[in-house]
Amino acid sequence: MSIEVVEIKGVRMTEGVTMTGTNDESPLDPERALQLEESVASVREALTGLRYGTIALTIHEGRVVQIDVTEKRRLKPS
Repeated sequence: MSIEVVEIKGVRMTEGVTMTGTNDESPLDPERALQLEESVASVREALTGLRYGTIALTIHEGRVVQIDVTEKRRLKPS
């Protein structure tokens, strides 16, 4: 599984590259960049092993505060 570019409410992130705001292209402050990196890491962790389902993010004041994972499991007919 590979996640290359993610767009989150005006913030562009590319794996392994520094993050910048899309409005003025100035670098994010280090604390904000760390929060975004941790959020992306948490979403990546939620994706691990998920074959079918949904991931919903709850965001308050620009921060991811909750990740809901709903997994669907396909049952084979008996």
